[in-house]
Amino acid sequence: MLKIPLVRRQIVGSLRQAAVFVLCVALSLVTLVSLGGFSRSVHSSFLRDARVLHAADIMIDAHTPFSAPLMNAVSALERQKEIESARVYKFYSVVRAAQKKQPGKRAKPALSETEASLLADIKVVEPGYPFYGQVELASGQPFSSVLKKGSVVVDQTLLDRLHLRVGGRLRVGSASLLISDVLQSEPDRPVNFFALGPRVFVNANDLASVDLIGKGSR
Repeated sequence: MLKIPLVRRQIVGSLRQAAVFVLCVALSLVTLVSLGGFSRSVHSSFLRDARVLHAADIMIDAHTPFSAPLMNAVSALERQKEIESARVYKFYSVVRAAQKKQPGKRAKPALSETEASLLADIKVVEPGYPFYGQVELASGQPFSSVLKKGSVVVDQTLLDRLHLRVGGRLRVGSASLLISDVLQSEPDRPVNFFALGPRVFVNANDLASVDLIGKGSR
């Protein structure tokens, strides 16, 4: 143990070093308290917004078809009214600007349908999506009333790059779909930090007609 007079003499003899030591200790304490408060704030924010960030309570993700036992279990819970579910298919594909042919006029030798193409981030959703949060559209209309069979909702980037507008047609796979609105935001988009192309929302009823999911499609 050190005697008080010895400690006092050491401090008085090296005031500058003592001041630096005290400042370092104080700065360390302030940093630890600040980081602890920031960590708790971030953690509570994530817990509070977790449902919205995922648009659901539980997400089941797979790169292959779900197994029969899993689907049977989900169907049984749905029949018992214990859960609600909605399938979401996400994949990349090349989309094209579908050219309209006007009667009595020759097609202009500008960009052909094959040339006016773009790699897009396709998201096929069933009714019910999203369970939490909202898909915001430029028109302000409800997402469920806009994304009908035969239509798509797209990012503004896609319209700019393909020189299209709302009311035009976009070829997705084997189907030519009507561009019904422009996407502003989607609740689960922050989960996906990396995307190779603009978002294209497709109604699940058009999944068969676009013919992009099946053996050899990936």
